[in-house]
Amino acid sequence: MRSERRADYARAKADADRLLVMLHRTRRLPVVILRPGVVVGEGSSPFHSALGAFNNEQHCLGWNRGRNPLPFVLVEDVADAIVRAVEAEGIEGRTYNLVGDVRITAREYVHALARAVERPLRFHPAFVGQLYGEELLKWAVKCAAGRRGPLPSLRDLRSRGLVARFETGDAKKDLGWQPVSDRDRFLARAVGVHAPAGAPQAADPR
Repeated sequence: MRSERRADYARAKADADRLLVMLHRTRRLPVVILRPGVVVGEGSSPFHSALGAFNNEQHCLGWNRGRNPLPFVLVEDVADAIVRAVEAEGIEGRTYNLVGDVRITAREYVHALARAVERPLRFHPAFVGQLYGEELLKWAVKCAAGRRGPLPSLRDLRSRGLVARFETGDAKKDLGWQPVSDRDRFLARAVGVHAPAGAPQAADPR
C-alpha cells in the first residue's frame, strides 16, 4: 500500500484499517470494513472533489485528462450495503469495495451536472506532471518563507485521478448487494436530484 508516501488523510484511513484488522485477529473484534468509492446523490455536494477542484462552482480543474471511468456509487446503494453487512453472517474480518456498476468519466459527470443544475460548468483537463510542478513551486515558496513541510507526493497526485480498477464481486456475492446498473437511473439519482425545483430531467450526455 505504501501509505507512508501518501497525504495525511489517505494515510490515516490506511492506518485505521490496519488497526481494525489487527484487533479482529488478536481480540476477535467483529469488524467488517466497507470502502465506498466516489459517493454521489441526494444529500451530497454535486461538486465532488474526486472530479477535481471546483472554481466558483463553474470550472472543474481536473486531476487528469478526465477520460478514465470513475468509481462512482450512489449514496442509497452505500446505505443498502451497510444494512446488509450488519445483517450478514460469517463475514467478520472481511473488507469490501463499494463501487457501483455505472462508471462514467469526470468529463461525462460534469457535462451531465451542467445540464441538471442549468449552469455553464466546464471540465478543464490537466497533466499530472503539470500539477506536480505547481505543487513543487508552492512547496519551494513555503520553504523560502521558513515554513518547512514534506515534499509533495507524486504518487498522491496520481492517485487523485482514480484510475485504479475496483472489484466488487465479493460484496455482491457475500452481501447480496446489487447497486444501480442502469445508466439513466444512475444519472437521475446522482445528478438529477440537484436540478432546480420543477426543472426537467437532464438527458444522457452521451
